[in-house]
Amino acid sequence: MEQLLVHLFSDYWLQNDWMALNKKKHFWIALTHSIIYTIPFLLLIHSIMALMAICLTHAIIDGTRIVEIFNRIKNWKFDEEECCVFMPDNYIGRSFKQFNFKLRDGYNHRPFAIRVWLIIIQDNILHLIINYLAIKYL
Repeated sequence: MEQLLVHLFSDYWLQNDWMALNKKKHFWIALTHSIIYTIPFLLLIHSIMALMAICLTHAIIDGTRIVEIFNRIKNWKFDEEECCVFMPDNYIGRSFKQFNFKLRDGYNHRPFAIRVWLIIIQDNILHLIINYLAIKYL
């Protein structure tokens, strides 16, 4: 339970908008977020190896589109244009009614917001599994 609470606090309370909006654009921003994310784990972990594993894997997951790639593989959607999860910067701030997300997304059988939330949930599950394994075995 403590691991879950530290994860939620670190990933959602300590991450600001700048980090969230730019971590996939510049890896150093993802790394900055990951270092800040890892600091509260010092309350739970005394293993340097576990802390490093948590920090580095968090940076890789958040700084890349690896969860989206896993999701495309899972759904047998290999065309990157068809499976683009996030809209271009010029669409940020527009409401769902101003942009046809279902067509942009390529998954016409479900709303775009469902795909976004599934990516967020899958991202969190991956972080929690890695954190658990690092805490238990490193």
